[in-house]
Amino acid sequence: MGQVLSAFRWFLGVAFKFLSNGFSVGEGQAKRALTGRGAPVPQTRQTFGLIIGIDEYKFIKPKQDLQGAVKDANDFSSYLLHDRGVPETNIINLRNGRATRSAIIEAFIKLKNNPRITPGEVAIIIYFAGHGAVAQKPAEWKNWVNPTGEVEMLCPADINRPINGKVKVEGIPDRTLSQLLLDLSDAKGNNITLILDCCHAAGINRGVVTDPTIRSRALNSQPLSPTCDKDIYSHASQIRSFQKDESGFSDSYGSHVLLAACRRTETAWEKDKSGIFTAALLGSLRSFDPRDLPPSYDSLMQIIQIPGNLNQHAHWDGRHIRRRLFDCWQEPVSSSMIPCHKGDGKRWPSGLVLHAGSLHGIKKGSTFEIFKSDSPDANSKDLITTLTVTDVKTAFSVLALTPSDSAIFTSDSQRPFWYARLRKASGPRLHIYCDNARVLDQILADDSKSRLTASVCPVKDPDKADLCLTVKEGAVLFHRGKTFSKLSSCSPPLPQSRLYHNADIRDFINRYSHFTSHLTTKSPISITSLVTIKMIKLGRSGKGMEEVALTAVDGDGRTEIVRVLDTSLDADDQDHYGFTIHQNRNIDLYVYLVYFDASKSDIEIWYSAQKSRFGDSADPCLVKDSKSKLTLGHGNTTMGPLCLDIPHGQAEDVCFIKIYVATKAVDIGTLEQLQSPGPGTKARGAKRHNLPVQLSDFEWASETIAIVTKRRNRFS
Repeated sequence: MGQVLSAFRWFLGVAFKFLSNGFSVGEGQAKRALTGRGAPVPQTRQTFGLIIGIDEYKFIKPKQDLQGAVKDANDFSSYLLHDRGVPETNIINLRNGRATRSAIIEAFIKLKNNPRITPGEVAIIIYFAGHGAVAQKPAEWKNWVNPTGEVEMLCPADINRPINGKVKVEGIPDRTLSQLLLDLSDAKGNNITLILDCCHAAGINRGVVTDPTIRSRALNSQPLSPTCDKDIYSHASQIRSFQKDESGFSDSYGSHVLLAACRRTETAWEKDKSGIFTAALLGSLRSFDPRDLPPSYDSLMQIIQIPGNLNQHAHWDGRHIRRRLFDCWQEPVSSSMIPCHKGDGKRWPSGLVLHAGSLHGIKKGSTFEIFKSDSPDANSKDLITTLTVTDVKTAFSVLALTPSDSAIFTSDSQRPFWYARLRKASGPRLHIYCDNARVLDQILADDSKSRLTASVCPVKDPDKADLCLTVKEGAVLFHRGKTFSKLSSCSPPLPQSRLYHNADIRDFINRYSHFTSHLTTKSPISITSLVTIKMIKLGRSGKGMEEVALTAVDGDGRTEIVRVLDTSLDADDQDHYGFTIHQNRNIDLYVYLVYFDASKSDIEIWYSAQKSRFGDSADPCLVKDSKSKLTLGHGNTTMGPLCLDIPHGQAEDVCFIKIYVATKAVDIGTLEQLQSPGPGTKARGAKRHNLPVQLSDFEWASETIAIVTKRRNRFS
């Protein structure tokens, strides 16, 4: 099926390039390209860094100097030099008076123009320790929208320094930093990590901290002119059809991964002349054996320990948080490997707690294989045990432990997580018809190399099937069953790949089942009880917007639109679309937008609320305000506008957008399905850290939008 292109994702730079999602005829399945721009794996991969630490703020009155930011920057630089073996010549160090506004911006430009940095073949790490602040959004920034109406900024050493006795040096606002990161990503690839140990939002102290050894890394609200850094971000509008205004330091169109010390409404603290976040981060980084497979960003941040009495919660964001740490070359952590931890019977239920629940499609009675490693190629030699789901909550489930199983997990008490992979799903079955009963029997019979994880029921009538198999010249071809018509008025053909091997055939069926299961899962409440969703047709440069009428398909939160395309036009000249989501409930809400590609059975998360440790809170997408709204595909968010397309040779096509809204933050990464698993990687271990907070149940709702596109001849 034709993809809804996230049409102006120019900012991805050197993003992951995926090979065709067709299944290969023969030995291997389609595998992920692991280097930017499809380049071959380099023999030597390097790391470059920009490390900034500021204690002294000479122009801030009254004096609000820090004591640990320079030490933190030195410690992080030492980690790069000694733990990761980064050459000193690869690191730009800026401390105190050298970390001026102009010097910081110039350092970004030096990285972008550095001829030693080969695009897609290096890791770039940018670290900042110092003060953060906010400013009121200038009225002229009309396209800039965020939940609080404030601009977040980093504070350089010379902030507030008078210039010619008239104006003062300003902070570096989030919009400027986002553009610098986008430019760097465009030039050198998106293997960029941004680490911020500062209050990168409103410096709101929740509660009073009386300990004199603890101090905040936040300044009061700072002034900001409407023309601030106009020369930096205005050039982008000359080459990009839609001006993007990014709010916050979050992932800008996939340009980087953000690791941040605290939420938007919290304070980053330093204690005993050291940043609490940096100390915890370096401790976690050094807890992993460098000889083992590196952790993902997600795994790393899940085990970070920050003292609970400070009300500081680290969070992270970015399209590539499942990548291995500072590494875009190795296979990312598979979404099929779900973290789980051993419950203590107090904060958590007894048993193994699976970090996925009913929202993720988990059903009671499903079985999971348990491994120590998150490697996608974990095999029977790595298998610890197989467990069954006995209880399902909204965002987590319980895997029952036998006495012998319990002893296994108790003896390995230093491990923070295990990983569960679906062995057999329970719940609604996928009805399959095949015109050759013998071949179908072979497919349904598992072997040592592959198995069906989907719950499958063979049928004799193709009209009652979800998926039809045709055997021709020793190969299997796939066709949609008539039940697909319940999802959309359009039922495009599946790619006619000929599959000869049972392993590839089973993989296709598993993917198709995963796709249809998540697409058809109904939410427990109506979406309108939480939000109002409007689909918006965008004019050039985001102007001239008009609402698109969504036709209700049935009463379970599904709608459909039909668009007629002139496919002779270039993508720049096609219509583009976005969404505006309005608060209906006056509570904090978390929003996720997921794209379903019906031709490849791909599921891709295009927008997600920021991440936090399992059970912790995170910054909401919609705050407790009846006027709160979120724009997707236009305005300030990190998702680009949508552009529709139809594959060559098809008269019509369909794709699906599913928007989830929840009253608590949840990790929906297990929904994602981009392609078949890639090559195997080495297992790893880790040290044990306690999990502090139990996640209570919460409300969630979803709306599914089927987007049907029909081809129109330019001259008709």
